[in-house]
Amino acid sequence: MEFVYKQSPAYLVNVLSRLFNQSLSARLATHKTTPAQLPVLLSLWQKDGQTQSELCKRMRIEQPTLANTLSRMVRDKLIKKVPDTNDRRQINIFLTARGRDLKPVLTASALEVHKTAMRGITDSGLETMLLMFNKIISNLDADLDESPLVLDDAVLQPVTEVEPDVELQETSEETPDEPPLELLQKDKVDNDDALVLRDIDIVRD
Repeated sequence: MEFVYKQSPAYLVNVLSRLFNQSLSARLATHKTTPAQLPVLLSLWQKDGQTQSELCKRMRIEQPTLANTLSRMVRDKLIKKVPDTNDRRQINIFLTARGRDLKPVLTASALEVHKTAMRGITDSGLETMLLMFNKIISNLDADLDESPLVLDDAVLQPVTEVEPDVELQETSEETPDEPPLELLQKDKVDNDDALVLRDIDIVRD
């Protein structure tokens, strides 16, 4: 089984996400918002007054990451934090008037980036792609619920490796047909993008 990192879903999705954010950022900068703030706004446009924990679950991000984003959004007057009337320890996140007013222009900007990215892709192609993405997400979610894999370093090998098979002997006779050891060692191939994984039995703890 050959694994080529730059052809893997993880690498391609990472590049895709970065390019999406760059295109979106160019459009949102005019309105003094960022791609990191947009998911929060989208969630609050659907249901205003959520707690930070609720937003984390809906957006699938970590609490510290969201806390930093929320602090900047309060600074930018997009949201406000209001103590819960029934439990003063609970803080609810609400949109400000500015946060609500930006909905039409920000959603239009996001839709424009989506249309640009999907140019040349049919509806059926997009549907298939989304099904595959959701399946991968489901597989990785299930993997998180199990004990982690433990692999031995010995399972990894370079794609191509030439083992020198030359015995150096003390002799007064020249042997021109045998290449020097240094040349054989230079023939080794170093490929940073590919690894060969041997067929192994993977055992979970």
